[in-house]
Amino acid sequence: MFFARRGYDVVGVDISADIVEAASALRDQAGLENLTFLENDYESLEFEDEFDIVVFFDSLHHAVAENLAMRRACAALRAGGVCVTHEPGEGHAHSAEAIEAVQNYQVTEKDMPPKKIVSLAREAGFREFSLFAFPCENRMVAYRLTPTQSVTDQKQMRMISPLAGASPMKRLFHRSVRWRCNFSQA
Repeated sequence: MFFARRGYDVVGVDISADIVEAASALRDQAGLENLTFLENDYESLEFEDEFDIVVFFDSLHHAVAENLAMRRACAALRAGGVCVTHEPGEGHAHSAEAIEAVQNYQVTEKDMPPKKIVSLAREAGFREFSLFAFPCENRMVAYRLTPTQSVTDQKQMRMISPLAGASPMKRLFHRSVRWRCNFSQA
C-alpha cells in the first residue's frame, strides 16, 4: 500500500486468500483504486515486461522455488527495470520465529543471505547488483555521517538528509528511485 499511496500503480501478490482478503479490505478503506491484489505464488506469475520495479519485501525466503520466483520477477520487468529485495538473511530459517511459523502455518522458511539473492538474480538474467545493509544498520551511510559525527538536533539532521526520520521502506524506495534514475545520492 506504501507505493499505491504515493500514486504508483501496484499489484500485490500473496499465496494466502486470507491475506489477500484483508489487504483488499484495507485498500478499499483507503480508497486506493491503483492497487490490485492477486492470490498466487510467485513462481507461477505470468507477467511479461509489465513493471518498472518488482519488490520482494520479506517474502522471497518463503518461495518454494526461489530461483523460479526470481526468474518470474525478471520476466515481469520492463527493460531497465529494478528488483528490490529485503530479506532476513543468514540464520533466519533456524530462528525461533521461523520454526514457530513453520509449525503453526506450514510456511516455507529459508535462509536468504545477499550472496544467495545475487546468485539467484544472476541466474535469472539480472546483470547489475547493489547491496545495502538493512536501514537500521545503514543509518550512518544513508545520512553520510561518519561514526565520529553526532547529530542530535532534528533540524540539523534534516539539513543533512530530507529523509531523516522517514520510515525505512520510504528511505529504501527513495534510494532505489535515485539510483534507477541516476539522481545524485547527496
